[in-house]
Amino acid sequence: MGSRNDPVVVQGLTDVTAISASYFAGYALKSDGTVWSWGGNYEGALGTGSTSDGPALPAQIPGLTDVVALGSGGEAFSGYAIKRDGSVWAWGSNSSGELGHGTTTSSNVPVKVVGLDNVIQVSESGGVALALTADGKAYSWGHNDYGELGDGSHGASLTPTRVVELPGRERRRRGHGLCADPVDTATGALTESYQDFKIPGRGLSIDLQRHYNSADAATDGPFGHGWTYSYGMRLDEDQSTGAVTVTQENGSQVVLAPDGAGATPSRSWPPRSSTTPTARGR
Repeated sequence: MGSRNDPVVVQGLTDVTAISASYFAGYALKSDGTVWSWGGNYEGALGTGSTSDGPALPAQIPGLTDVVALGSGGEAFSGYAIKRDGSVWAWGSNSSGELGHGTTTSSNVPVKVVGLDNVIQVSESGGVALALTADGKAYSWGHNDYGELGDGSHGASLTPTRVVELPGRERRRRGHGLCADPVDTATGALTESYQDFKIPGRGLSIDLQRHYNSADAATDGPFGHGWTYSYGMRLDEDQSTGAVTVTQENGSQVVLAPDGAGATPSRSWPPRSSTTPTARGR
């Protein structure tokens, strides 16, 4: 056995519709809803009922059927699958409660993540698991020393908890693929859009959005690689003149000058009105 730096065909697999991987294990979903695994089996990451490394060929995970999607992993020794009924099943390492079944006991067979249904996407990395439901709600469980669960706490959770949402936040999805997964099957690009905050107005509205496209993953920014954003609106005041420059989301600028002069284009402040209240009928 040894590492390879060129692609090889995974033997013994046909009719595969999706693949995923954890730290040392690979997973494949077949069109018949079965899941197959191969590779390292630390803490039961293969889900086959043992913790011993299996053969170097894919083997079916027993008892896991009617699966429609696999979870994406990374720095993980766990696997995840979504069944047609929207339930989530997990197996492998569970030191931080990332299997989501209420304990920190690892499992070498799939166990059902408690309290979740209608799930369309699941992922895990570094002991933190995340799930997205069809109605746009996000849930998290597992490690939380750095607040990565997004529930306003720093304590680990052994079962899914709702991720706190920003006021007025609207999640927009676009794309194609299994279970409304936002993947363009023509290009393979993953796209996501979020509207974090919006205040409508009679003129210029405040609309803060961010967008992810995996095709731009080489481009870094404040939100990370692959993200673009519309957080360009800001106010800048010239302390010497009192002029205020409004930079809009599209990059254009409007300058408001107190005396209506010295700015292009220039806008005068609205004149103050003076009124004298009188009693009705007098």
